[in-house]
Amino acid sequence: MRLHRFFLPFDITAQQICIEDTAVVHQMKNVFRYKRGDRVVLCDGRDNEAIGEIQGITQNNIIVAIHHMQKTGREAFKKVILACAVLKKDNFEMVVQKATEAGISEIYPLITDHTIKMNLRTDRLHIIAQEASEQSGRGIVPIIHEPIDFKAFQNLSVHKKSQVYVCDETGEEMKISSQMKKGSSESIYICIGPEGGWSDQELQDIQTLGWTTVSLGPRVLRAETAAVVMSFMAVNHEIST
Repeated sequence: MRLHRFFLPFDITAQQICIEDTAVVHQMKNVFRYKRGDRVVLCDGRDNEAIGEIQGITQNNIIVAIHHMQKTGREAFKKVILACAVLKKDNFEMVVQKATEAGISEIYPLITDHTIKMNLRTDRLHIIAQEASEQSGRGIVPIIHEPIDFKAFQNLSVHKKSQVYVCDETGEEMKISSQMKKGSSESIYICIGPEGGWSDQELQDIQTLGWTTVSLGPRVLRAETAAVVMSFMAVNHEIST
């Protein structure tokens, strides 16, 4: 039987955990209708998971006895960060959900020259990412950054020692995984443009920075499709090495 997972901050050395988070208590009691003796998986968001058994249920908390603690072992060896232009609400939420399932570590919503939608509820995106992490058996919840202008993103120091791949139909068609094998960076950034594509100035900036422009094939993919496909390709390669 598949055990349900819940992300909570807790002491991994504890033998017993008292869950007081209102949303989690409600979900356990009223959605899954747990009873004493039922088993659950608790994750601390740092790739640790605890297998526990419910010992007590009250109106405001749930007591779980910890039987076993372990690393999830499902995270990629190299961090893969997705920087995706802000899309229409439903499309961007789908990107967050599916990229999380694929194994992305962080997500930067980008405001580009051709971005139409500017505002996002990052609190809602975090909930979507957490639910996707729980569903897919991950050990962390991806960091959802606040929307950032693409020019400002170019100046971030975090990706200076990283491999950066920009998805664009004008790029050379290539196997992403074979190219990634050549790099020794600590992390990989993949950038996805908006529905209208990158502007000429943005493509010039990308070339100046020395970032690798790649195409995912002869067909033009929607931005949300490209984001999910490229996320999976990048993470899956890192897990398999």
